Parts: sequence; structure tokens; C-alpha cells
Amino acid sequence: MIEPKTISHMSVGKNRFRPNEQKIQITDPVEIERIMNSFSEVKLRKTSRVNYDDDEYEVWFQGRKGPTFAVYFFSPDHVRIYNGSSNHKRYGKEYKIVNDFDFGVIENLFK
Repeated sequence: MIEPKTISHMSVGKNRFRPNEQKIQITDPVEIERIMNSFSEVKLRKTSRVNYDDDEYEVWFQGRKGPTFAVYFFSPDHVRIYNGSSNHKRYGKEYKIVNDFDFGVIENLFK
């Protein structure tokens, strides 16, 4: 992931293309760093079992001079990683979060 200090803003969306869609922009560097730090210790395991019926969240990080990076949450413990500047084999696949991760960091943005 890119360094928090190189992020100009974040877009966080909930339930894209659904009637209850919501989207927020975050530009506060302290908030961006707090959210990115919550991702720093996440451990992932590749999976193909994702539940698409739950609320979906997408977190887009826009670099000041670089690419956009996104994490899609299909449930509190399933994600897809997207890096628009790379076709590396680990991007565009689904993963299960296999350690403790406080998903409230994302959910609470919409409360």
C-alpha cells in the first residue's frame, strides 16, 4: 500500500449501485493516516468464497503523485484489492482477512 502521507484524499462508498448508496470524501491527513494504519496489520488468505449479499464498502486512496489504490469489502472479513497502475497477480483477487481487524473503522464513517 502507498504511504499515508502521500495520499491527497480518500473516497469511501457504501453499497454502490444500490438504492441505499452512500459516499463520503476524506481529506483530513490525520483521518487518512488513522484509517490506513488500521489496514497495516491485516493478514490475508486468497479465497473464492465471497458473500455479495452483505453491505459492500469500497475505499479509494488517491495518491498526490501516483496511482489510485482501492480495497473493496464484501463483508467484514472478505476483500478485493485493486491497484489501477499494476497488473500484479495479487490484485483483482478476493481475500479473506484471517486475523483481527476492526471493521468498525469503515462502518463508523457512515454513522
